[in-house]
Amino acid sequence: MLLDNIYYCIYTFTLRTPSRDSAHLTAAMFMPMMIFMHIEVPLMILDRFTGNQFLFGERGKILAVSSMVLLIIISSIYYLGMRNGERIVEMVKKKRVAKNSALIGFIIVLETSAFPFLMMGVAIFLTRHGFTYSLSPQR
Repeated sequence: MLLDNIYYCIYTFTLRTPSRDSAHLTAAMFMPMMIFMHIEVPLMILDRFTGNQFLFGERGKILAVSSMVLLIIISSIYYLGMRNGERIVEMVKKKRVAKNSALIGFIIVLETSAFPFLMMGVAIFLTRHGFTYSLSPQR
């Protein structure tokens, strides 16, 4: 239900842009990017702080790329192939819940776009103030 509401907000925001003809496609492709950003970026920062270097190795790169491709495929099938995007839009319109959904969609797009930069800022701030953490034993 939460992802359906996010989909609708992104859809209504896209309707107010010049690319309104591809509103369903834009919303369906934004969903995996949003999920990927909110999972992968904190994992990368945690990986850096713990010193594991898993995500920055060859296997980690393959895992990150394949997870993004898999999320795009699943989102395309679910929202576009099965026409659930249209069903979600009609369902939310019937409920008449979202008055400011385009504004909420804009905020979601803005937050997701800025999220990696905010997380890197937090990582730099913590590093500058002496926060170092490692799971490896101290010698």
